[in-house]
Amino acid sequence: MSKRIPVALGVMLCLALVLSLLPLAGSPVSSREMWEYKAVEIRRNPERSQRALNQLGARGWELVTVDDQDGKKRAIYTFKRRLSEK
Repeated sequence: MSKRIPVALGVMLCLALVLSLLPLAGSPVSSREMWEYKAVEIRRNPERSQRALNQLGARGWELVTVDDQDGKKRAIYTFKRRLSEK
């Protein structure tokens, strides 16, 4: 029974190693998604903010983060969108 524990641990470690390497064996680098990013300063006016955000969304930009600029009347919005293949 004492030999079973080390063997089981060895099998589990090997399995963990193989599973950790699976993402590396994925698709080639050329097929990875590429993104572009945009940072926009938007004043905290609900109407204007909504209009600006809707325009960016219509152009394919997805909101990633908002930095409130230490309580000022503006915020930095960061967006991303998938780069089109050229």
